[in-house]
Amino acid sequence: MVASWTGAAERAGPHDAIRLSICIPTHEGRAAKLGVALDSILAQIGGRLRHVVEVTVSDNGSQDATRQVVAERQAARPGLIAYLRFEEDRGFTANLLQSVEMARGEFCWLFSSDDALVEGAVRRVLDLLHRHPDATGATLLPIVYDIARNVPGPRPLWPQPTPSPIDAEHRWTSVDDVITGCGLYMGILPAQVVRRDAWRAVAEELRGEPLGRTPLFPHLAVIYRMVAQQPVWIWAPGPTFHLRVGEPNSVLEQARGLTEYHLETTAETLSIAYEVLGHSSGVRGLVRDVWQAIFNPVALAAYKVHPAQTLTDDRRLAIGATRWFSRMPSFWLLSLPVLLLPHGLVRMLCRPLGRAVRRFSRA
Repeated sequence: MVASWTGAAERAGPHDAIRLSICIPTHEGRAAKLGVALDSILAQIGGRLRHVVEVTVSDNGSQDATRQVVAERQAARPGLIAYLRFEEDRGFTANLLQSVEMARGEFCWLFSSDDALVEGAVRRVLDLLHRHPDATGATLLPIVYDIARNVPGPRPLWPQPTPSPIDAEHRWTSVDDVITGCGLYMGILPAQVVRRDAWRAVAEELRGEPLGRTPLFPHLAVIYRMVAQQPVWIWAPGPTFHLRVGEPNSVLEQARGLTEYHLETTAETLSIAYEVLGHSSGVRGLVRDVWQAIFNPVALAAYKVHPAQTLTDDRRLAIGATRWFSRMPSFWLLSLPVLLLPHGLVRMLCRPLGRAVRRFSRA
């Protein structure tokens, strides 16, 4: 059952002009985490908000308790959750697109089934959209929770957006400013709120082969094109959700290893950016941010000293990094030497490398 908007007009309030769908694609093995995510959302949908907020869950053929988890919450909060289950695994792209197809709101918050909202996040996002009703979309800030180290903390995941401070709301109206400002964060699915009609129009154009080339980040293929067509994008300060990183059962990291995971995600992210936006200043800024976040010498040293890292992994890392960052002097000065050093020497240099990167980043 899709949530109804009937009655919203009779209950006038500051949020009634904006309707929000929180769209959650989920899959096998996520039942318990989905329950946590749904509880964190439903706890915030009360009073007038229940007339302007809904949740859609698209289930990618799971065989676990997902159906039961959703049914229990549908029974407790009738009319707020729409649920659809594919009989078989259709892949992430189809599942994500379906979660938005089910939506009724003007805006869709693309959410992950293993993350959870910060208290008050729904109201803050609605307030943001109320201030910018013409926005094509918005990017939100997560609180990072490192599962591997059991360390929560309201810290930036990556370099802060520019030119706006990370703790200030910002409205960008040019493609280059959007991509330079928050392009790196756009890869994080639950950090994205999109205008539904703009998303659907682009997604329809890309159905089939174009989206088939982006199995990891299909939302980037859509969002970058949305920005290119209507570059009105908002950066929202203040953490709105808990982002889980360092998952021990991450499919990509478990199957391919950390090095291969970062090479694949970087290749897909930057390939989409170049294909859609060309060699613009915004894309050059995005390349710098990816280097600073993932391929700076400290990160490369961490990959190289990982117990599972092999010489073959080193070679793939060097080839992949050179492909994307060869135009950056910082790559040749700081990153390539680390790629060429033996593992034992890299261990000795980890601390000095960290100081060098911090000095270079401030320069």
